[in-house]
Amino acid sequence: MEGRFKFRLRKVFVALGSAEADLVYNGIFRISEHIEQERTRNILLKSCSMDANSEPMKDLARSLLAAEAASHPDVDSQVHEALRVLEKLRISLTRFAGPDGFTALMRRALAMARGEVSSLQSVNILSDGSIKGLDEVSANSMDLGVEATVVITANLLTLLVTFIGEPLTIRLISDAWPDASMDR
Repeated sequence: MEGRFKFRLRKVFVALGSAEADLVYNGIFRISEHIEQERTRNILLKSCSMDANSEPMKDLARSLLAAEAASHPDVDSQVHEALRVLEKLRISLTRFAGPDGFTALMRRALAMARGEVSSLQSVNILSDGSIKGLDEVSANSMDLGVEATVVITANLLTLLVTFIGEPLTIRLISDAWPDASMDR
């Protein structure tokens, strides 16, 4: 169908016999090709790994934990690293979205994480965007506390990608960790 449409449209423009008609014809199909490329790109982006439940997003969250651990080798607790990661993200994102915007994103990220980690029911986000109660979760199990933070961070990053896109999200992360590699 599309091939016949192109042929008929071309025939109409050729019948007009003007260079402008040919330019219009070529422009229309360049635009339609561009639209099709964007449509394909959007489908690929949606199916890519920027899903909070995907391992690549969780790997990105873990790499931020590793970057934070490397910058403070004197601190033992992985939970403290996790809290520092969230604090650095809070500082970076508050500049971008404001304190209320960051708090709203954190509350949504926590709500999403509670679906994966049931022990997060006692954790809350305070009005300044800081997290309260993660120490209690990690007191029961250090691994659970770290994994809970990875899930919260992955959800936060997913929300950012959803709202502002991957390039700007990576830029905000790079602002907080200028020396960290953002290769996913």
